Amino acid sequence: MASSEIEVFEKHCSNGKWTTQVETAPSETPSISLTREQVEAFHNNGFLYLKKFVASTELLELKATLESLLEKQVGSREGARVDLLGGESHKPEGSSLQLNNPMNFAPNLHRTQCFRDALSIARQLLGEGARCLWDFTILKKAKTGTSTPWHQDEASRDPRFEYNELTVWIPMQNTDANSSCLQFIPGSHLAGVLKHGSPCGDSGAHALQCEVDFDAQAAVACSLPAGGCTIHHPRTLHYAGPNSSDHSRLAYILTFGVAPKPSSTVRSFPWLEKRHTDAQRRRRSKTGVRWLTASSAHSKFCAPAARFRYRSYFCARRTKTKRHRLSGSPSPFFGDVYSRAGRGVAAFSILLCGIAARE
Repeated sequence: MASSEIEVFEKHCSNGKWTTQVETAPSETPSISLTREQVEAFHNNGFLYLKKFVASTELLELKATLESLLEKQVGSREGARVDLLGGESHKPEGSSLQLNNPMNFAPNLHRTQCFRDALSIARQLLGEGARCLWDFTILKKAKTGTSTPWHQDEASRDPRFEYNELTVWIPMQNTDANSSCLQFIPGSHLAGVLKHGSPCGDSGAHALQCEVDFDAQAAVACSLPAGGCTIHHPRTLHYAGPNSSDHSRLAYILTFGVAPKPSSTVRSFPWLEKRHTDAQRRRRSKTGVRWLTASSAHSKFCAPAARFRYRSYFCARRTKTKRHRLSGSPSPFFGDVYSRAGRGVAAFSILLCGIAARE
């Protein structure tokens, strides 16, 4: 075997029989190392930004892949393609499109230097147990792209668990306040999860909106060149304005985290119980369930909850985890969640933590 390849074995349960797959993992190493000051800034402010993150050649490839997926309207039947603010009048071809888990449709996205560097940053900030949980892309069309309301990512998660995660946001072109760059409230991640609701009271909207007063004047707008990135905590209040520029704004987003833990306090997010989006209905359809449970690419590298539930929970007790450690995807036990929280709690966590998060 060539020195540039690492042989990895994994057993799979199929029709009650175990089969063995042999794969190779790339030998390339991450190229980004955060300074101590950058690590401290992330933990103190709840966000960080880097002016240079993705090489120009790879950036063009990433952009072409994402644009192709959006142009072909993949994910519409499965509930993966949504209008960011579309409610009952949801139209997948709206002015602000979001495609969840594009790795399901373009598996090569996980084989990029961008992915390796994002994983490396996650492990520097969260620990070596960090794994890629999911990815998505958002396109805001020129002149018409709507704003993303102020919100905290954790507000869309299961409140019965505590999360140690971060999100890497990568623009495919230069972005500033006019072209919907991200804006953050420094230190807002320290205040816990604030009250949220659906924008304009529309329970069918995909997005959430913070309903607590705060000083928006304190916001820091992170203008970035193409291929830069922001990194933010799931409790950091953030926002992206409308795209009033003459070009579309396309961003690729990756979320990383370690195994969630049962919450030490009783929490409830009543705003989640009121949501009834079109994407939820499509995901519960036969096509949507098949997409969530049958995508080998995403089960290997981003672990959507349903795939984990149907396959890994019942079949992966004997699965080797070496490949998962190399690739940065969740191990069959989603870190050590079985030993930490018990099998019953683990199954419940797996069921809710991924799907509810982006819904």
